[in-house]
Amino acid sequence: MKKCIGLLLISLLTTSVSQAEMLTYKATGTVTTNRDFIKSGDAVSMTFTYDDSATGTITGGGTQGSYVGTAQGVYAMDVVINTSEGLWESTATTGNIVVYNPGTTGGDSFQVTSTLPPATWTSTVNGYTPDAFKLELVNETGNTYDSLDLPSSLSMSDFTKLTGTVYFNGGGFFDSVSFNVTDLQLVPEPATYAALFGIAALAMGIYVKRRRRS
Repeated sequence: MKKCIGLLLISLLTTSVSQAEMLTYKATGTVTTNRDFIKSGDAVSMTFTYDDSATGTITGGGTQGSYVGTAQGVYAMDVVINTSEGLWESTATTGNIVVYNPGTTGGDSFQVTSTLPPATWTSTVNGYTPDAFKLELVNETGNTYDSLDLPSSLSMSDFTKLTGTVYFNGGGFFDSVSFNVTDLQLVPEPATYAALFGIAALAMGIYVKRRRRS
């Protein structure tokens, strides 16, 4: 009986993992630039989704894997900028990811960029609306990747420099704001939650049944 239960638990977990090709990450950080419309210390967050089995385009003399839009596995991105002056929120319908692997020690990077049309933002703060967004995770001293494929996992410990830039367009003038990434987390898929709930329910059922027998 115990063996069957163990096999069932393993089956639920491996099924969840094998289906997890669509990966969603949330990066959060703090602004390091002072402007009239945004201040150092203000909060920035970005959620992006990609398919780690997608096939990209090899560029840069074989050092870059470029993944452009949904056709190459890059999906919607949610961006939130919460400042002392106001709140910006937007959902971009697509974006780009570049995996850079120069083949030498140091310099591997993972970059996410997206153009953010003004119509997708909930508000304009002090006359400024974000125009584009860039997230850059760099390993300056070691090798993070052994290929140009989209990674099956992202971890802050894989990189030594984690930064980003938000580009603004206000009244025809362009400006940029930098931020440091302070946290990077995988967002579990609904299927993962369902599998964990199923395991918890099964364990509870077994516990109750054994209690009744005793």
